[in-house]
Amino acid sequence: KFLGGVYLGWGVGANDTALAGAAGIYYIILSVREITGNRYISVFAGLITAFTYINWLLAVVAEMYSLSFFFGALLFFLMIKRKYSLFSFFFGLSLGNHLSILFAVIPMAAALYFFMPAFKKVPFKSISLYFVLGLAIYVYLPVRASSGSFINWGNPSNIERFWAVVSRSAYGHTLDLVSREVTLTQVYMPQLRRFFAAILRDITFPGIIFSLLGIYYGFKERRFKKISFVLAAIFMLTGPYFLYLARMPINPHANAIIEVGYIFPEMVLAIFAAFGLFFIAGKIKIKNLWLFGASFLIIIYAVFNIYPKADKRNKYFADDYTEKVQRKN
Repeated sequence: KFLGGVYLGWGVGANDTALAGAAGIYYIILSVREITGNRYISVFAGLITAFTYINWLLAVVAEMYSLSFFFGALLFFLMIKRKYSLFSFFFGLSLGNHLSILFAVIPMAAALYFFMPAFKKVPFKSISLYFVLGLAIYVYLPVRASSGSFINWGNPSNIERFWAVVSRSAYGHTLDLVSREVTLTQVYMPQLRRFFAAILRDITFPGIIFSLLGIYYGFKERRFKKISFVLAAIFMLTGPYFLYLARMPINPHANAIIEVGYIFPEMVLAIFAAFGLFFIAGKIKIKNLWLFGASFLIIIYAVFNIYPKADKRNKYFADDYTEKVQRKN
């Protein structure tokens, strides 16, 4: 079952972002069930994440971000399950998809080292070997570039060009060259306001209430405290700190680049919302099925709230582009 989920995410997710996103939701559900032991609450966390505008958007565009979300969710699950070798391998492999996942994985790696004593007993050579095996996906770049590929981004056929591609030198080693045109004081607060507005839109106001309750309960309850520290660190690094480093202005081009990074902060809030639901369930002693049914109203509200914006069924950019290219040829 576990390996089947991994194969689904990697084997076909690279070609179908919807499947990669679905596989990510699958691991969110497994993770929350592992933490809380409650299948209803774990499904609640998965559905909140699934029906955010950002996750919906990433699932219908041909980009790498949905696969990055899948890796983040998978690594979170592997951290919880203490699968150290697999965590190291998929950490390395995920860096071959997009380097921004570092902001999500650093707190997980820190948790393995500081919160899980058994991790320190694993030979460093073994962990490093698995990490390097995953990272070896980068070997594909010079091999493919040297084969005369028609699409050859940056032509990483030698060491100098390979490093230029990996280090993003064409983008000034930043998220995008447009960040050079503005100062941090000009753009950080507007981007931060836009970030929190998007969270309120996607998680919804009732969902935010559940999240706040979950944060309170997570740091209060002893068995949730360590995982709550990890989740809070992921939120801060992939949210406010990422915006700080990105230093992007408010315009359609920059917004399209920035908003895809909201998926991990929203994933964190969805998990905290599940903690909040778990907290309420313990207080009012309501049956799981009734509790899930009531909380499902939040999901319905979220769907109707974001559907008009997320619906792309009448967008034919790919078809129009292909038709025009064929006409020219």
